[in-house]
Amino acid sequence: MKIASVEVCFPENFNIDGKCASKLFKDHSNLTLICKSVYTLKDGIKNYRPCVQLFCRSKGLIPVEENHFPKFINNVKTDVLEGESLLAGRLRVGEQINSKHFSGTLGGFVKVLGKITFLTCAHVVVNKDNLSGHNLTIPSNEAINIDYVQTLPNSHNSQTKCCGEVRYIEFKTDSPGETSIDAALIKLRKGIEIDEDDFIANKINNKHNLQFLGMYLYLLLF
Repeated sequence: MKIASVEVCFPENFNIDGKCASKLFKDHSNLTLICKSVYTLKDGIKNYRPCVQLFCRSKGLIPVEENHFPKFINNVKTDVLEGESLLAGRLRVGEQINSKHFSGTLGGFVKVLGKITFLTCAHVVVNKDNLSGHNLTIPSNEAINIDYVQTLPNSHNSQTKCCGEVRYIEFKTDSPGETSIDAALIKLRKGIEIDEDDFIANKINNKHNLQFLGMYLYLLLF
């Protein structure tokens, strides 16, 4: 099924301006995020109908002297969800990453020739036809961009952002007597930072800083 974009689904000229958003945050101290969506979400099931999603710290809890969230904003139905926004541009070990070929996992950070990179698998960033060849190279005239995906805490929504491009790949498998290698280094894009206070991505959203993990540096040392 082809899903229409947010712009197509919403009424013409629909917008949540700064004045409206400011009033919502002022009236509802539990509110953490306001965003448009092409679907409502109930029990993990998507119902494709345009709505305004209102994320809050604790669903079902109304602070003293405050009212329920509005059922409609500018004639568009609202959908109240539990969750908080993430600081865009901060990477964590274990984050899901995507190339135009496959999805994989961010394995750790490494400094190479003064540049911060992270490790993942070569088969995630290069298609299988290139991997089967004898001369494994990165096209010099084409950047292989890598995205990372972060799930909003306590929700089913996620945000995707380009975090870097492939710098180096090494792939050697099925060689008798030799150690197999399936690795790629991704150079971080400008503006992308590493979250040292929440270093490990995990499903239950427990924060683990470097000190908790017994680490004094976020880089892997070889």
